[in-house]
Amino acid sequence: MSSSTQVLSCAFQARGFGKFPPCNVAYHATCISVGAPFTTRRARSAGLSFPAVGQWGTFICELCTVRGIIGREVTGRDIPLLQLERMRLIDMAWSWSANTHVSYQSKLRAIRRFEQSYGLSILAPTLLQVPPSTPDIPLMWCMEASSLRSGTSRNGGRISFSTVRLFRSAASQFWAWDGLIAHPSAALMTREGRLSFQACRATDSHGFTLFATGLSARMGTSVAPSKALLSRHVHALDTSLETAFQAAPRPLRLELALAALANLFFWLGWLRTSEAFGLSWKDVEVLHPANAAEQDLPANVGLLSLRLLPETKSSRTHRPDVIIAYRSTSGLCPGRWFHRVHALRPLTARPASLLFRHSDGSPWSSLYFRQRFLYPSLRRQFASGDQYLHAASPSVEVQFWSLHCYRRGARTHVSRAPPGRTRPTTEQIYEHARWRYSRSSQPIDALYRDWTPFDRVKITHMCQ
Repeated sequence: MSSSTQVLSCAFQARGFGKFPPCNVAYHATCISVGAPFTTRRARSAGLSFPAVGQWGTFICELCTVRGIIGREVTGRDIPLLQLERMRLIDMAWSWSANTHVSYQSKLRAIRRFEQSYGLSILAPTLLQVPPSTPDIPLMWCMEASSLRSGTSRNGGRISFSTVRLFRSAASQFWAWDGLIAHPSAALMTREGRLSFQACRATDSHGFTLFATGLSARMGTSVAPSKALLSRHVHALDTSLETAFQAAPRPLRLELALAALANLFFWLGWLRTSEAFGLSWKDVEVLHPANAAEQDLPANVGLLSLRLLPETKSSRTHRPDVIIAYRSTSGLCPGRWFHRVHALRPLTARPASLLFRHSDGSPWSSLYFRQRFLYPSLRRQFASGDQYLHAASPSVEVQFWSLHCYRRGARTHVSRAPPGRTRPTTEQIYEHARWRYSRSSQPIDALYRDWTPFDRVKITHMCQ
Protein backbone atom coordinates (compact mmCIF):
# COMPACT_ATOMS: atom_id res chain seq x y z
CA MET A 1 0.00 0.00 0.00
CA SER A 2 1.37 3.39 -0.97
CA SER A 3 2.16 5.98 1.66
CA SER A 4 -0.30 8.39 0.13
CA THR A 5 -3.23 6.12 0.92
CA GLN A 6 -2.06 5.20 4.45
CA VAL A 7 -3.04 8.65 5.73
CA LEU A 8 -6.69 7.85 5.06
CA SER A 9 -8.29 6.86 8.31
CA CYS A 10 -11.84 6.06 9.28
CA ALA A 11 -13.57 8.70 11.34
CA PHE A 12 -14.49 6.00 13.88
CA GLN A 13 -11.27 3.95 13.97
CA ALA A 14 -10.11 5.33 17.32
CA ARG A 15 -13.50 5.19 19.05
CA GLY A 16 -16.55 3.05 18.85
CA PHE A 17 -20.08 4.23 18.49
CA GLY A 18 -22.96 2.82 20.49
CA LYS A 19 -22.36 -0.81 21.49
CA PHE A 20 -20.15 -1.70 18.51
CA PRO A 21 -16.35 -2.05 18.72
CA PRO A 22 -14.00 0.37 16.91
CA CYS A 23 -13.21 -0.05 13.24
CA ASN A 24 -10.35 -2.46 12.45
CA VAL A 25 -7.67 -0.31 10.85
CA ALA A 26 -5.80 -3.24 9.34
CA TYR A 27 -9.01 -4.53 7.78
CA HIS A 28 -9.71 -1.12 6.35
CA ALA A 29 -6.22 -0.81 4.91
CA THR A 30 -6.67 -3.92 2.79
CA CYS A 31 -10.04 -2.88 1.39
CA ILE A 32 -9.21 0.08 -0.79
CA SER A 33 -9.52 -1.92 -4.00
CA VAL A 34 -11.93 -4.46 -5.46
CA GLY A 35 -11.82 -7.29 -7.97
CA ALA A 36 -14.28 -9.70 -9.55
CA PRO A 37 -17.22 -9.62 -9.98
CA PHE A 38 -16.78 -5.83 -10.34
CA THR A 39 -15.46 -4.71 -13.72
CA THR A 40 -14.45 -1.45 -15.37
CA ARG A 41 -14.34 -0.23 -18.93
CA ARG A 42 -11.39 2.07 -18.15
CA ALA A 43 -7.81 1.30 -19.09
CA ARG A 44 -5.42 -0.20 -16.54
CA SER A 45 -8.31 -1.16 -14.20
CA ALA A 46 -8.89 2.45 -13.28
CA GLY A 47 -11.97 2.80 -11.13
CA LEU A 48 -11.49 -0.45 -9.18
CA SER A 49 -9.25 1.03 -6.49
CA PHE A 50 -9.40 4.13 -4.38
CA PRO A 51 -7.50 7.10 -5.91
CA ALA A 52 -3.99 7.66 -4.60
CA VAL A 53 -4.79 10.73 -2.53
CA GLY A 54 -3.04 12.00 0.54
CA GLN A 55 -5.51 14.65 1.63
CA TRP A 56 -9.17 13.75 2.00
CA GLY A 57 -12.17 14.93 3.97
CA THR A 58 -14.03 12.90 6.56
CA PHE A 59 -13.64 9.25 5.58
CA ILE A 60 -15.84 6.43 6.86
CA CYS A 61 -14.85 2.89 5.99
CA GLU A 62 -17.24 0.26 4.68
CA LEU A 63 -17.33 -1.62 7.99
CA CYS A 64 -18.59 1.35 9.98
CA THR A 65 -21.11 2.35 7.32
CA VAL A 66 -22.61 -1.15 7.07
CA ARG A 67 -22.79 -1.35 10.86
CA GLY A 68 -24.66 1.94 10.96
CA ILE A 69 -27.13 0.91 8.23
CA ILE A 70 -28.00 -2.57 9.55
CA GLY A 71 -27.89 -1.46 13.21
CA ARG A 72 -25.86 -4.45 14.48
CA GLU A 73 -22.45 -6.09 14.25
CA VAL A 74 -21.43 -7.42 10.85
CA THR A 75 -21.68 -11.18 10.31
CA GLY A 76 -20.65 -13.50 7.48
CA ARG A 77 -23.87 -13.00 5.56
CA ASP A 78 -23.17 -9.26 5.45
CA ILE A 79 -19.96 -9.64 3.44
CA PRO A 80 -21.76 -8.75 0.16
CA LEU A 81 -22.88 -5.48 1.73
CA LEU A 82 -19.28 -4.69 2.67
CA GLN A 83 -18.27 -5.32 -0.94
CA LEU A 84 -21.03 -3.11 -2.30
CA GLU A 85 -20.15 -0.33 0.13
CA ARG A 86 -16.48 -0.61 -0.80
CA MET A 87 -17.39 -0.23 -4.49
CA ARG A 88 -19.70 2.66 -3.66
CA LEU A 89 -16.86 4.53 -1.96
CA ILE A 90 -14.58 3.97 -4.95
CA ASP A 91 -17.25 5.08 -7.44
CA MET A 92 -17.92 8.25 -5.45
CA ALA A 93 -14.21 9.04 -5.27
CA TRP A 94 -13.87 8.56 -9.03
CA SER A 95 -16.63 11.06 -9.79
CA TRP A 96 -13.59 13.35 -10.11
CA SER A 97 -11.10 12.53 -12.83
CA ALA A 98 -7.58 11.36 -12.10
CA ASN A 99 -6.12 14.65 -13.32
CA THR A 100 -8.42 16.56 -10.99
CA HIS A 101 -7.23 14.53 -8.02
CA VAL A 102 -3.59 15.13 -8.97
CA SER A 103 -4.16 18.86 -9.42
CA TYR A 104 -6.08 19.28 -6.19
CA GLN A 105 -3.69 17.28 -4.01
CA SER A 106 -0.87 19.79 -4.49
CA LYS A 107 -3.20 22.64 -3.52
CA LEU A 108 -4.49 20.77 -0.50
CA ARG A 109 -0.92 20.12 0.66
CA ALA A 110 -0.18 23.83 0.29
CA ILE A 111 -3.19 24.65 2.43
CA ARG A 112 -2.00 22.19 5.08
CA ARG A 113 1.44 23.83 5.15
CA PHE A 114 -0.22 27.22 5.55
CA GLU A 115 -2.26 25.85 8.47
CA GLN A 116 0.88 24.56 10.19
CA SER A 117 2.83 27.76 9.59
CA TYR A 118 0.24 30.05 11.17
CA GLY A 119 -1.62 27.70 13.50
CA LEU A 120 -4.86 28.01 11.58
CA SER A 121 -7.62 25.52 10.86
CA ILE A 122 -9.01 25.63 7.33
CA LEU A 123 -9.63 22.08 6.24
CA ALA A 124 -11.35 20.92 9.41
CA PRO A 125 -13.31 17.66 8.92
CA THR A 126 -16.77 17.41 10.38
CA LEU A 127 -16.86 15.51 13.69
CA LEU A 128 -19.52 12.81 13.44
CA GLN A 129 -21.05 10.94 16.37
CA VAL A 130 -22.39 8.04 14.31
CA PRO A 131 -21.94 6.92 10.71
CA PRO A 132 -24.58 8.07 8.20
CA SER A 133 -27.57 5.74 7.89
CA THR A 134 -29.80 7.48 5.36
CA PRO A 135 -31.82 5.42 2.81
CA ASP A 136 -29.83 6.73 -0.15
CA ILE A 137 -26.87 4.50 0.79
CA PRO A 138 -28.80 1.18 0.57
CA LEU A 139 -30.26 2.40 -2.72
CA MET A 140 -26.72 2.91 -4.04
CA TRP A 141 -25.91 -0.63 -2.88
CA CYS A 142 -28.92 -1.85 -4.85
CA MET A 143 -27.64 -0.07 -7.95
CA GLU A 144 -24.14 -1.49 -7.44
CA ALA A 145 -25.62 -4.98 -7.14
CA SER A 146 -27.69 -4.45 -10.27
CA SER A 147 -24.57 -3.39 -12.17
CA LEU A 148 -23.16 -6.91 -11.70
CA ARG A 149 -25.77 -8.47 -13.96
CA SER A 150 -24.53 -9.72 -17.31
CA GLY A 151 -25.43 -7.79 -20.44
CA THR A 152 -25.44 -8.49 -24.14
CA SER A 153 -22.37 -9.74 -25.96
CA ARG A 154 -22.54 -6.64 -28.16
CA ASN A 155 -21.67 -4.58 -25.08
CA GLY A 156 -18.91 -6.86 -23.88
CA GLY A 157 -21.19 -8.78 -21.53
CA ARG A 158 -21.78 -5.73 -19.32
CA ILE A 159 -24.88 -3.60 -18.80
CA SER A 160 -24.63 0.16 -19.09
CA PHE A 161 -25.42 2.86 -16.58
CA SER A 162 -28.57 3.78 -18.54
CA THR A 163 -30.07 0.51 -17.28
CA VAL A 164 -28.99 0.96 -13.68
CA ARG A 165 -30.05 4.60 -13.36
CA LEU A 166 -33.73 3.61 -13.62
CA PHE A 167 -33.49 2.45 -10.00
CA ARG A 168 -32.71 6.03 -9.00
CA SER A 169 -35.66 7.36 -11.01
CA ALA A 170 -38.02 4.76 -9.55
CA ALA A 171 -36.97 5.56 -5.98
CA SER A 172 -37.24 9.26 -6.77
CA GLN A 173 -40.85 8.76 -7.82
CA PHE A 174 -41.58 6.85 -4.59
CA TRP A 175 -40.00 9.50 -2.34
CA ALA A 176 -41.61 12.34 -4.27
CA TRP A 177 -45.06 10.84 -3.73
CA ASP A 178 -44.30 10.09 -0.09
CA GLY A 179 -43.04 13.64 0.43
CA LEU A 180 -46.09 15.32 -1.07
CA ILE A 181 -48.39 13.13 1.07
CA ALA A 182 -46.43 13.79 4.25
CA HIS A 183 -45.92 17.52 3.56
CA PRO A 184 -48.62 18.55 1.06
CA SER A 185 -48.19 22.31 1.48
CA ALA A 186 -44.40 22.34 1.62
CA ALA A 187 -43.26 19.85 -1.04
CA LEU A 188 -41.93 21.93 -3.93
CA MET A 189 -40.36 20.63 -7.15
CA THR A 190 -37.64 23.01 -8.30
CA ARG A 191 -36.98 23.94 -11.91
CA GLU A 192 -34.01 21.57 -11.88
CA GLY A 193 -36.32 18.66 -10.98
CA ARG A 194 -35.33 18.49 -7.31
CA LEU A 195 -37.90 18.07 -4.55
CA SER A 196 -37.44 20.56 -1.71
CA PHE A 197 -39.49 21.22 1.37
CA GLN A 198 -40.26 24.85 2.10
CA ALA A 199 -43.23 27.16 2.46
CA CYS A 200 -44.83 27.81 -0.93
CA ARG A 201 -48.11 28.74 -2.57
CA ALA A 202 -50.67 25.95 -2.80
CA THR A 203 -50.57 26.10 -6.58
CA ASP A 204 -46.77 25.67 -6.52
CA SER A 205 -46.80 22.49 -4.47
CA HIS A 206 -45.53 19.30 -6.02
CA GLY A 207 -48.94 17.71 -5.56
CA PHE A 208 -50.61 20.41 -7.65
CA THR A 209 -47.87 20.08 -10.27
CA LEU A 210 -48.48 16.34 -10.56
CA PHE A 211 -52.23 16.94 -10.76
CA ALA A 212 -51.86 19.48 -13.59
CA THR A 213 -49.47 17.17 -15.47
CA GLY A 214 -51.81 14.20 -15.19
CA LEU A 215 -54.86 16.27 -16.12
CA SER A 216 -53.16 17.67 -19.22
CA ALA A 217 -52.03 14.18 -20.24
CA ARG A 218 -55.62 12.93 -19.98
CA MET A 219 -57.31 15.87 -21.67
CA GLY A 220 -54.56 16.80 -24.12
CA THR A 221 -53.32 20.27 -24.99
CA SER A 222 -53.47 20.18 -28.77
CA VAL A 223 -56.18 22.25 -30.43
CA ALA A 224 -57.01 21.99 -34.11
CA PRO A 225 -55.82 25.34 -35.52
CA SER A 226 -58.03 27.47 -37.69
CA LYS A 227 -57.79 26.49 -41.36
CA ALA A 228 -55.59 28.85 -43.37
CA LEU A 229 -57.19 31.27 -45.82
CA LEU A 230 -55.89 31.45 -49.36
CA SER A 231 -55.06 34.58 -51.31
CA ARG A 232 -58.08 34.15 -53.58
CA HIS A 233 -60.42 34.19 -50.57
CA VAL A 234 -59.00 37.53 -49.41
CA HIS A 235 -59.21 38.98 -52.92
CA ALA A 236 -62.79 37.71 -53.32
CA LEU A 237 -63.86 39.40 -50.09
CA ASP A 238 -62.10 42.59 -51.11
CA THR A 239 -63.84 42.55 -54.53
CA SER A 240 -67.28 41.88 -53.04
CA LEU A 241 -66.85 44.70 -50.52
CA GLU A 242 -65.77 47.03 -53.33
CA THR A 243 -68.94 46.19 -55.28
CA ALA A 244 -71.13 46.60 -52.22
CA PHE A 245 -69.41 49.87 -51.32
CA GLN A 246 -70.09 51.38 -54.74
CA ALA A 247 -73.78 50.43 -54.57
CA ALA A 248 -74.43 51.21 -50.89
CA PRO A 249 -75.90 54.48 -49.62
CA ARG A 250 -73.56 56.75 -47.70
CA PRO A 251 -74.69 55.70 -44.18
CA LEU A 252 -73.69 52.07 -44.90
CA ARG A 253 -70.43 52.79 -46.65
CA LEU A 254 -68.37 53.34 -43.49
CA GLU A 255 -68.99 49.82 -42.21
CA LEU A 256 -68.15 48.29 -45.59
CA ALA A 257 -64.94 50.33 -45.85
CA LEU A 258 -63.92 49.33 -42.32
CA ALA A 259 -64.55 45.67 -43.15
CA ALA A 260 -62.39 45.91 -46.28
CA LEU A 261 -59.65 47.67 -44.31
CA ALA A 262 -59.75 44.99 -41.59
CA ASN A 263 -59.59 42.28 -44.24
CA LEU A 264 -56.35 43.75 -45.64
CA PHE A 265 -54.85 44.59 -42.23
CA PHE A 266 -55.21 40.96 -41.18
CA TRP A 267 -53.82 39.61 -44.47
CA LEU A 268 -50.99 42.07 -45.06
CA GLY A 269 -50.09 42.98 -41.48
CA TRP A 270 -50.41 39.49 -39.93
CA LEU A 271 -52.25 41.15 -37.07
CA ARG A 272 -54.01 39.44 -34.21
CA THR A 273 -57.60 40.39 -33.42
CA SER A 274 -56.69 42.57 -30.44
CA GLU A 275 -53.96 44.28 -32.45
CA ALA A 276 -56.23 45.24 -35.35
CA PHE A 277 -59.36 46.15 -33.40
CA GLY A 278 -57.30 47.98 -30.76
CA LEU A 279 -56.01 50.55 -33.28
CA SER A 280 -57.05 54.16 -32.83
CA TRP A 281 -57.03 56.89 -35.47
CA LYS A 282 -53.72 58.26 -34.22
CA ASP A 283 -52.11 54.82 -34.50
CA VAL A 284 -52.33 54.79 -38.31
CA GLU A 285 -50.00 56.94 -40.43
CA VAL A 286 -50.27 56.97 -44.21
CA LEU A 287 -47.60 57.88 -46.74
CA HIS A 288 -49.15 58.42 -50.17
CA PRO A 289 -47.18 56.96 -53.12
CA ALA A 290 -46.79 60.51 -54.50
CA ASN A 291 -44.68 61.33 -51.41
CA ALA A 292 -42.48 58.23 -51.56
CA ALA A 293 -39.27 60.26 -51.47
CA GLU A 294 -40.02 61.36 -47.89
CA GLN A 295 -39.14 57.84 -46.69
CA ASP A 296 -36.57 57.12 -49.40
CA LEU A 297 -38.97 54.75 -51.15
CA PRO A 298 -39.04 54.01 -54.89
CA ALA A 299 -41.43 56.07 -56.96
CA ASN A 300 -45.13 55.28 -56.51
CA VAL A 301 -44.53 53.12 -53.43
CA GLY A 302 -46.44 54.23 -50.35
CA LEU A 303 -46.99 52.67 -46.96
CA LEU A 304 -49.19 52.53 -43.88
CA SER A 305 -47.55 52.44 -40.46
CA LEU A 306 -49.58 50.87 -37.64
CA ARG A 307 -48.56 51.41 -34.02
CA LEU A 308 -49.72 48.51 -31.86
CA LEU A 309 -50.54 48.31 -28.18
CA PRO A 310 -47.61 47.44 -25.89
CA GLU A 311 -49.71 44.59 -24.44
CA THR A 312 -49.31 42.70 -27.71
CA LYS A 313 -45.57 42.27 -27.08
CA SER A 314 -43.67 40.28 -24.50
CA SER A 315 -41.97 43.53 -23.51
CA ARG A 316 -44.45 46.12 -22.28
CA THR A 317 -42.00 48.99 -22.30
CA HIS A 318 -42.38 49.92 -25.96
CA ARG A 319 -45.02 50.00 -28.69
CA PRO A 320 -44.17 47.95 -31.77
CA ASP A 321 -45.16 49.09 -35.21
CA VAL A 322 -46.11 47.29 -38.42
CA ILE A 323 -45.44 48.69 -41.90
CA ILE A 324 -47.52 47.50 -44.85
CA ALA A 325 -47.55 48.63 -48.47
CA TYR A 326 -50.03 51.26 -49.64
CA ARG A 327 -50.71 48.93 -52.59
CA SER A 328 -49.38 45.41 -53.13
CA THR A 329 -48.34 44.02 -56.48
CA SER A 330 -51.36 41.69 -56.39
CA GLY A 331 -53.73 44.68 -56.41
CA LEU A 332 -54.70 44.90 -52.73
CA CYS A 333 -54.83 48.56 -51.71
CA PRO A 334 -55.29 49.22 -47.98
CA GLY A 335 -54.30 52.86 -48.53
CA ARG A 336 -57.34 53.53 -50.68
CA TRP A 337 -59.68 51.90 -48.16
CA PHE A 338 -58.17 53.93 -45.31
CA HIS A 339 -58.75 57.18 -47.19
CA ARG A 340 -62.36 56.15 -47.69
CA VAL A 341 -62.77 55.36 -44.02
CA HIS A 342 -61.14 58.65 -43.11
CA ALA A 343 -63.52 60.57 -45.37
CA LEU A 344 -66.57 58.80 -43.87
CA ARG A 345 -65.52 58.93 -40.22
CA PRO A 346 -68.10 60.35 -37.79
CA LEU A 347 -67.72 63.92 -36.63
CA THR A 348 -67.39 62.70 -33.04
CA ALA A 349 -64.24 60.72 -33.86
CA ARG A 350 -61.15 61.87 -31.97
CA PRO A 351 -57.49 60.88 -32.49
CA ALA A 352 -57.74 58.51 -29.53
CA SER A 353 -61.03 56.99 -30.72
CA LEU A 354 -61.02 53.39 -31.91
CA LEU A 355 -60.80 52.95 -35.64
CA PHE A 356 -62.98 49.83 -35.74
CA ARG A 357 -66.06 50.61 -33.70
CA HIS A 358 -69.83 50.46 -34.03
CA SER A 359 -72.10 53.50 -34.14
CA ASP A 360 -72.67 53.15 -30.40
CA GLY A 361 -68.90 53.34 -29.75
CA SER A 362 -68.37 49.66 -28.88
CA PRO A 363 -65.36 47.99 -30.54
CA TRP A 364 -65.56 45.37 -33.23
CA SER A 365 -64.89 41.75 -32.29
CA SER A 366 -63.58 38.71 -34.11
CA LEU A 367 -66.98 37.03 -34.01
CA TYR A 368 -68.71 40.07 -35.47
CA PHE A 369 -66.28 40.38 -38.38
CA ARG A 370 -66.41 36.67 -39.15
CA GLN A 371 -70.20 36.38 -39.02
CA ARG A 372 -70.94 39.68 -40.75
CA PHE A 373 -68.35 39.62 -43.55
CA LEU A 374 -65.97 36.64 -43.73
CA TYR A 375 -68.40 33.71 -43.49
CA PRO A 376 -70.89 35.05 -46.07
CA SER A 377 -68.02 35.55 -48.53
CA LEU A 378 -66.68 32.04 -47.93
CA ARG A 379 -70.17 30.55 -48.35
CA ARG A 380 -70.54 32.26 -51.72
CA GLN A 381 -67.17 30.88 -52.82
CA PHE A 382 -68.19 27.46 -51.50
CA ALA A 383 -71.36 27.59 -53.60
CA SER A 384 -69.34 28.56 -56.67
CA GLY A 385 -67.37 25.31 -56.42
CA ASP A 386 -64.21 26.21 -54.46
CA GLN A 387 -62.73 22.74 -53.82
CA TYR A 388 -60.53 23.99 -50.98
CA LEU A 389 -63.63 25.12 -49.10
CA HIS A 390 -65.49 21.92 -49.95
CA ALA A 391 -62.75 20.08 -48.09
CA ALA A 392 -63.49 22.32 -45.10
CA SER A 393 -66.75 20.48 -44.35
CA PRO A 394 -68.86 20.31 -42.25
CA SER A 395 -68.95 24.10 -42.38
CA VAL A 396 -66.74 27.13 -42.84
CA GLU A 397 -67.66 28.24 -39.30
CA VAL A 398 -66.07 25.11 -37.85
CA GLN A 399 -62.91 25.23 -39.96
CA PHE A 400 -62.34 29.00 -39.90
CA TRP A 401 -63.19 29.48 -36.25
CA SER A 402 -60.60 32.19 -35.61
CA LEU A 403 -59.11 35.18 -37.41
CA HIS A 404 -55.80 33.41 -36.98
CA CYS A 405 -56.68 31.93 -40.38
CA TYR A 406 -55.33 35.17 -41.91
CA ARG A 407 -51.89 34.89 -40.24
CA ARG A 408 -51.55 31.22 -41.12
CA GLY A 409 -52.61 31.80 -44.70
CA ALA A 410 -50.43 34.86 -45.27
CA ARG A 411 -47.32 33.19 -43.84
CA THR A 412 -47.88 30.19 -46.10
CA HIS A 413 -48.62 32.43 -49.10
CA VAL A 414 -45.34 34.34 -48.97
CA SER A 415 -43.35 31.12 -48.64
CA ARG A 416 -44.66 29.87 -51.99
CA ALA A 417 -43.28 32.76 -54.09
CA PRO A 418 -46.21 32.97 -56.57
CA PRO A 419 -45.45 34.00 -60.18
CA GLY A 420 -44.56 37.66 -60.46
CA ARG A 421 -43.56 37.97 -56.79
CA THR A 422 -40.44 37.22 -54.81
CA ARG A 423 -39.94 35.05 -51.75
CA PRO A 424 -38.98 36.97 -48.60
CA THR A 425 -35.96 36.08 -46.53
CA THR A 426 -36.21 34.59 -43.05
CA GLU A 427 -35.09 37.93 -41.58
CA GLN A 428 -37.89 39.77 -43.40
CA ILE A 429 -40.46 37.28 -42.14
CA TYR A 430 -39.28 37.55 -38.54
CA GLU A 431 -39.29 41.34 -38.73
CA HIS A 432 -42.76 41.56 -40.26
CA ALA A 433 -44.28 38.94 -37.91
CA ARG A 434 -42.66 40.65 -34.91
CA TRP A 435 -40.91 37.46 -33.91
CA ARG A 436 -37.64 37.82 -32.06
CA TYR A 437 -34.55 35.68 -32.14
CA SER A 438 -32.92 34.97 -28.82
CA ARG A 439 -29.94 37.26 -28.47
CA SER A 440 -27.58 34.30 -28.13
CA SER A 441 -28.61 32.93 -31.54
CA GLN A 442 -28.01 36.19 -33.42
CA PRO A 443 -24.65 37.41 -34.69
CA ILE A 444 -23.54 40.59 -33.01
CA ASP A 445 -23.93 42.69 -36.15
CA ALA A 446 -27.62 41.74 -36.42
CA LEU A 447 -28.30 43.39 -33.05
CA TYR A 448 -27.26 46.75 -34.52
CA ARG A 449 -29.13 46.42 -37.79
CA ASP A 450 -31.67 49.16 -38.51
CA TRP A 451 -34.47 48.22 -40.89
CA THR A 452 -35.38 51.04 -43.28
CA PRO A 453 -39.04 51.60 -44.31
CA PHE A 454 -38.27 50.21 -47.76
CA ASP A 455 -36.74 47.04 -46.26
CA ARG A 456 -39.84 46.56 -44.14
CA VAL A 457 -42.43 47.31 -46.83
CA LYS A 458 -40.92 44.86 -49.34
CA ILE A 459 -42.68 41.80 -47.96
CA THR A 460 -46.19 43.21 -48.50
CA HIS A 461 -45.37 45.23 -51.60
CA MET A 462 -43.60 42.47 -53.55
CA CYS A 463 -44.65 39.17 -51.92
CA GLN A 464 -48.36 39.56 -51.27
